[in-house]
Amino acid sequence: MDFESYCIGKKIDFNTFKKEDNERFTIWESEFMQMHPNSFTSQKLFYINEIRRRYPLAVIEKPKEVIESITPKILKNNDQKTNDETIEPQSGVEAAKPKIAKPVIKPVIKKVESTETPTNITNSETPSDKKPIMKPVIKPIMKKPPTE
Repeated sequence: MDFESYCIGKKIDFNTFKKEDNERFTIWESEFMQMHPNSFTSQKLFYINEIRRRYPLAVIEKPKEVIESITPKILKNNDQKTNDETIEPQSGVEAAKPKIAKPVIKPVIKKVESTETPTNITNSETPSDKKPIMKPVIKPIMKKPPTE
């Protein structure tokens, strides 16, 4: 990569920069040849923005193609076409793609309602007697540094 293509990539007008600020241009060009472009960018980042504002590259806009919209004709009863005849789109105009509905997934929340009361519960099996299940706790062991 040469310095000219680098300036174009950073949207700096190479020729104007060379003519108006020749001293900085020669320094930058010699530094650019000695290092990787990414390193050069990181070193000169704020200066590059300043130079980009002073010497902007002229942007050539491409003309956009105008696509005429196709409007369907309303046919009267006597003007209806037979099944053999088909309507073909005009040349150079792309047919519009139909929109496809995307499926929507809704979460299903099931509520469990127990209306029955347990009848076969003995005194030892009551819900208040049950202990919660405890998960083991892992404590890190910190080793002490050896003392001399």
